[in-house]
Amino acid sequence: MWQELLLVAGGCDGGEDWLLIDKVIVGPLQTNCYVVACSETMEGVIIDPGDEPSRIAAVVNYHGVKVKALIATHGHFDHVMAVEKLKELYNAPFLVGRLEEEIVRHAKHQALFFGFIASSVPQPDALLDDGQEVEVGKLKLCVMSAPGHSPGHIALLVGEHIFSGDILFENGVGRTDFPGGSYADLVRTIKERIFNLPPDTLIHPGHGREFTVAEARLMFSRLL
Repeated sequence: MWQELLLVAGGCDGGEDWLLIDKVIVGPLQTNCYVVACSETMEGVIIDPGDEPSRIAAVVNYHGVKVKALIATHGHFDHVMAVEKLKELYNAPFLVGRLEEEIVRHAKHQALFFGFIASSVPQPDALLDDGQEVEVGKLKLCVMSAPGHSPGHIALLVGEHIFSGDILFENGVGRTDFPGGSYADLVRTIKERIFNLPPDTLIHPGHGREFTVAEARLMFSRLL
């Protein structure tokens, strides 16, 4: 199934006119899970299904979204704990960045280490590379490699919206003290990838409220 979703990158500007976004804040770490769909075909993806699969499913069902993939920006437990049940419910493939497979493998142990009850996490069905596109309906979500918080961290860009996981937030940047993290890589990701996007691009982070690239430049350009 997932082979039909992946395309070689062309442009990352396709489909914003048909974009539907709904955010569900889930789990003890208040992770932002995003249901992103083409409003014409209602085909969509779930980004960062971190916990509370029944609440995520309720949003999916409310909009009538046909889930074509579950995508994690990275494999930390608070972004993948709902994958198993949603995968069973929607028979949808689970996709992560190419260098993130090992992080996913240890997600349950990471959750237990922090004192949280954890379910098992399926291994990814496919690994995404920088510049690939995930096509759902008339939407094209462009995969952007964004290492730092974790080695295979990705962001997903569609039109002037980017789903950025734990790269940066309105009040700080992602942690880099987890296995595979790198502060140097994180700074490079922010400066060379996020800051180079159009200023009106809306950043949808893994935690907290949305903000624009212009706001991010003002907040972080002197700190990094």
